[in-house]
Amino acid sequence: MPPSRRRALSEGLLTSLIWASSFVVIKLGLAFLPPLTLAAWRYASAFVFLLPVLLLRKGKHPPITGGSTWVRLAAMGIAAYPVGNGLLFWSLQVLPATTGAFLFGFTPVMVLLLGILVLREFPTALQFLGLGIVMLGSYIFFGVRLSPQELQAVGAMLLSTVGFAVFGVLGRGFARENRVDSFHLTAWPLGFGGGTLLLIAWLLEGHPTITLAAIGVILWLSVVNTALAYTLWNHALRTLKAFELNVLSNLIPLATAGMAWLLLGDPLNPRQILGILIVISGVTLVQWAANP
Repeated sequence: MPPSRRRALSEGLLTSLIWASSFVVIKLGLAFLPPLTLAAWRYASAFVFLLPVLLLRKGKHPPITGGSTWVRLAAMGIAAYPVGNGLLFWSLQVLPATTGAFLFGFTPVMVLLLGILVLREFPTALQFLGLGIVMLGSYIFFGVRLSPQELQAVGAMLLSTVGFAVFGVLGRGFARENRVDSFHLTAWPLGFGGGTLLLIAWLLEGHPTITLAAIGVILWLSVVNTALAYTLWNHALRTLKAFELNVLSNLIPLATAGMAWLLLGDPLNPRQILGILIVISGVTLVQWAANP
């Protein structure tokens, strides 16, 4: 395996581990703030943290030119933050963190379909098989049974995966063109998406009181789970296909469950352990069977 691919896989795996903690931290944050407000402050704050570095790096990379480029950056931000993450935060009011993480695992399927249609990036037959193994392992792990009251939240969560898929495919398109560096590819969509989400949250949820505990949650989500994680993810897209990278997200619910086991004492039963092994084997097959 080429060193560049190993590095990209390491970045994708590290990002997946960081995002695995998001479901737990978001559930904690929802005790202090309504969902859209929490999401809006997370992403708007991340853009503010990145802005000074963005200004310092001015001149080190070719300037972003062309109205279509800015439109695509804005579309990335709208798809990922108001649509993808806004619906995710909203659905987690109802769904358990592990169920939300499981449904998030359908994102690679959406990315696969969009990648074929938009990017003309076709998985190999073995990669299709690997994806099927991943979904089977996820089903075995969770064995999800949803009440009627959760169906609306499930629909919102599945719609959010479409937003994440659009974000991933557009980001991969930029990465292939190599005209926008990873840092700008992270910062500007955050600015567009976070700003839009702030307006939506203000219109729908007003001005809730922000406590010190809420500020702590926002800072952690903004700096670690957003600014750092999205920069690593976008850099990995320069090497990996959108589908190859997003299939790593199927490790997120497993890592989330592992964190709950370690931190909250929630045990893993034999069925869940079997699911973990099957998912890992499927993810490994997807990466091993990649076209050079």
